[in-house]
Amino acid sequence: HVRDYRDEWAEALADPQRLTRHVRDYRDEWAEALADPQRLERFVSFVNAPDTPDPSIRHEPVRRQHRPVDLAGLVLEVVRA
Repeated sequence: HVRDYRDEWAEALADPQRLTRHVRDYRDEWAEALADPQRLERFVSFVNAPDTPDPSIRHEPVRRQHRPVDLAGLVLEVVRA
């Protein structure tokens, strides 16, 4: 299902109260997940070994942060159980 956000933006501009509600009620779900240790625990490389990092993911330092190295040209295999 693909939504056309241009239509929603046009509708929001036509209805200032709707835009105000959207801004007022906005939630940064990713920031909430990072702030909640229980939710953050769900983001692991391997479900059965949460303390084991994925050896196929390499990182490089960028602006004093760890960034995954680009995998340009890599062909990924989809494995279904």
